[in-house]
Amino acid sequence: MKRATEREAEAKKNELLESVLKGQAMESYIEHRTSEMRHCALCDSIGYKRRPMKQVGKKWVCIDCWRQIRETLDNLDRWEEEMALKEEMERTIRKGLGGQGPDQK
Repeated sequence: MKRATEREAEAKKNELLESVLKGQAMESYIEHRTSEMRHCALCDSIGYKRRPMKQVGKKWVCIDCWRQIRETLDNLDRWEEEMALKEEMERTIRKGLGGQGPDQK
């Protein structure tokens, strides 16, 4: 009975030592790779090999943010057209109500 308890204690001790060694190895790896990691100025994500980053001035921007910026710029014309259409509709409605809109007295 005593030997089984001693074996369990020894096994737990070995597991604990392995865990500590793995933690130290991971910490060393992270310190080693930190110089290659970048911080996205827009979304606060950390970029490394799987998330490419591009430097703009002194700041870094990830590829996901670049895609969102590009999509926004590609749709900018349509967005402006929608805003102009909305303004035209508001003017037409105001004229239809006899010119008594919120900005007219």
